[in-house]
Amino acid sequence: MALDRDIAATAAQLEHQRVDDLRRSNAAALFEGLLMATANQLQPTQQDFEARVDILRRLEYLIREIDVCKGLAIKPFGSFLSNLYTPWGDLDITLMPLESAPLSRSKKTKILKSIHDALLQAGGAIRVQVLFRPRVPLLMFEDAWWRISCDISVSNTDAVFKSHALGLIVGMDLRCRQLIFLVSVKCWAKAQCINDPKMGTLNSYALSLLVIFHLQTRNPPILPPLSAIIGQVGASADGFQYLSRIAEFTERGFGKGNTSSVAELFVSFFGQFSAVEELWIQGLAVCTFRGQWGDKTTTDPSWASKNYAMLVEDPFDLSENCARSVHQGSLQHVCKAFRLSHELLCDKFSYWFLGKLKETLFRWPHASPRPCFHPSRPGIEQLREHASLNASRKNDRPEKQKKGKKQVKQ
Repeated sequence: MALDRDIAATAAQLEHQRVDDLRRSNAAALFEGLLMATANQLQPTQQDFEARVDILRRLEYLIREIDVCKGLAIKPFGSFLSNLYTPWGDLDITLMPLESAPLSRSKKTKILKSIHDALLQAGGAIRVQVLFRPRVPLLMFEDAWWRISCDISVSNTDAVFKSHALGLIVGMDLRCRQLIFLVSVKCWAKAQCINDPKMGTLNSYALSLLVIFHLQTRNPPILPPLSAIIGQVGASADGFQYLSRIAEFTERGFGKGNTSSVAELFVSFFGQFSAVEELWIQGLAVCTFRGQWGDKTTTDPSWASKNYAMLVEDPFDLSENCARSVHQGSLQHVCKAFRLSHELLCDKFSYWFLGKLKETLFRWPHASPRPCFHPSRPGIEQLREHASLNASRKNDRPEKQKKGKKQVKQ
């Protein structure tokens, strides 16, 4: 466990120094306003909610006419069920059997093919395709009316359960939801091109767990170890049990003793994970179940034989590595995004131009082009040049005014 203490000490030393610098400056209040405005702009409207409900309703009507879909019910999951979706976010859907009998892979594929043909025949969907993935076969399409991308799977029970539980956990503290929106939900991570597991980077679930872990490891902690909510490993639980346990923490005022602002937590988030950049290769693991750092000796034994580049333990299934999509080559890309964003946030000149800071971090507005790679050091230097030029202009103005006054006197 010496490794854990070294990691925690290294991260804490860097974080506290940077957060103190931010607190002492006037930038904290300005940056807090920028982040809150960005988070508010990411919130879905009532129309966004109704659009997704309409898609679910039409799909439910569609499958009634398909024989192979008899006995299946449509269930949303992912960001929509967790209430972490944005107006332009995808809609994840799974078809759940009303009976507990498991469905074979061939049966799932047959169901998806039938829905594929029905969508093409009925119209109202474009770019319809079935992907025969090794883990989960998937039907993808875009709703022609609402222009929302949809992914349909079959019997994805775990995903529905995890999405519901994640929504309950995130709801324990408003700052958690705000940080997840800023970091993982199609904002910072998407802008830095590290939110695409197909390209070897992190999925949104893993990024959300990083945010939860960060809030668990503050002093005092903002969120408890998830073991206190989930219970024993392998024990069956439902939303009502989670709500009851969460209510106990809420009544005790857990996390209220930490008064850190969203801006301070945003900066320390990048400080924490940029500080441990060199330790992923040594087997560093994020363990939200215990709420502390781990390594290959404290995580699932089967991981020791696997060549994982980054370890993020799934609190609901400790044998699952949520960062398994990250490989050695893409790990450098992920770490660099954290490191450069932290350097940018810790550079006092960045706060002289909040508009450029927002553009660099989030590629804002949402429709602006994303880079093939994340921002590089020249981006920070560019901000410094603008700051220096602005400062020199301010210094020149008083001299000109004084000269003018002298000439009048003469």
